[in-house]
Amino acid sequence: MKKRMFFIMTVLTLGKALLFAGNPDFSGTWILDREKSETGEGGRMRMTALKLTVTQAENQLTIERFVSSEFRGDFTTTEQTMLDGRETVNPSEFGDRRLSAAWSKDGKILTIGSTMEMDRGGETFQIRVTESWILEEGGAVLKIDQTRITPRGERKGILYYKKEKTRK
Repeated sequence: MKKRMFFIMTVLTLGKALLFAGNPDFSGTWILDREKSETGEGGRMRMTALKLTVTQAENQLTIERFVSSEFRGDFTTTEQTMLDGRETVNPSEFGDRRLSAAWSKDGKILTIGSTMEMDRGGETFQIRVTESWILEEGGAVLKIDQTRITPRGERKGILYYKKEKTRK
């Protein structure tokens, strides 16, 4: 019985490792490449994260986004999503943000979708964001294709982040 249980646990562990083995690991600190990025806002970087700190562990992704805004000053948001398509809810001062993420068939692109309902002056509206994350240049560059849909319309942008080198 013990051998059988050990065998089953080994198969499950290896299966899980193989399932996620081919997917990129986005962990690290990423600095926005302002010159290369195309924000789709006439070059303005209003609410674009200047720095991302990403932690990827097994089936979960945690993203800290550092933003410097002329309207709100400097602030950081933290969000978590599962990497298997399950929806997660991330509370914020503006309302709950619902996120889900899924890998492309080839396992190279992670698409993160989010929806947030907000209330401003008694009027409720929705903001939807889709981001496709892909590593380039041997993992030194994170490219994010972003589509943002708000009551003001649709905006597309391509953000490039350079991986911050770790100090030894």
